[in-house]
Amino acid sequence: MKEAEAAHKKRLKELKEKENELLKQKQKEDMAKRKQIMEKLYAEEMERRQKLEEIAKRDREEKLKQQKKRKEKKEKRTGGGWVVNFSKGEAWKANSNEEKSSNNKRNGNANRNFGGAV
Repeated sequence: MKEAEAAHKKRLKELKEKENELLKQKQKEDMAKRKQIMEKLYAEEMERRQKLEEIAKRDREEKLKQQKKRKEKKEKRTGGGWVVNFSKGEAWKANSNEEKSSNNKRNGNANRNFGGAV
């Protein structure tokens, strides 16, 4: 009886060790798979971020282009006339060339010569 019981315990111990070994091997395989998946996800995330950065860069360039275009249009439109610049809290701008305005006063011209860029 004792021999049969000892053999049984020995067999159970061997089965447990084998089972633990299989579990450890399974865990190693799972960790390898998980690592591979995480590396793939990381690569995809970096690619996505790079695409987002490229899109943001393109958008910034487009925005700067639009601002430049608006500025050029505004300069073209307001280049020789008078301009109201309410956005900066300034009033009407006149030509800073005082010589012309003083000549007009001396000559008695009632017309004012507004001009120049703001």
